[in-house]
Amino acid sequence: MSGKKTMSVTTKSSIVAVVLVVTLFILIYQKLNGVVSYIIAVNVVTFIYYGIDKLSAKRGWNRTPEIVLHALAMAGGSPTAFLSQKLFHHKTAKTGFLFFYWFIVVLQLVLICFYFFKWAKG
Repeated sequence: MSGKKTMSVTTKSSIVAVVLVVTLFILIYQKLNGVVSYIIAVNVVTFIYYGIDKLSAKRGWNRTPEIVLHALAMAGGSPTAFLSQKLFHHKTAKTGFLFFYWFIVVLQLVLICFYFFKWAKG
């Protein structure tokens, strides 16, 4: 026994997702402002992850852990997560997954409304 610890699929997927988001952000940031660049980057990566997970499901490959898909949605990729679910017909029958996804969306909407309500009041 060598004592080496291997990274879980979740850890690997998460690291790759973060690297992709940061890389795309840096590339896009050269043309657009920070918030827009970040939103575009996280949504592109979310779309890619949903597409890869659907392909993996069809082919019997290792799947992207659901927590990674939820983390991408929570990080700002929820619009593309919704689009990907509809486009790829992916994760549309998993009640637990959808419940948590819609919880994320409602939480984001509440936070956005709170932010703008507080901002509008000064």
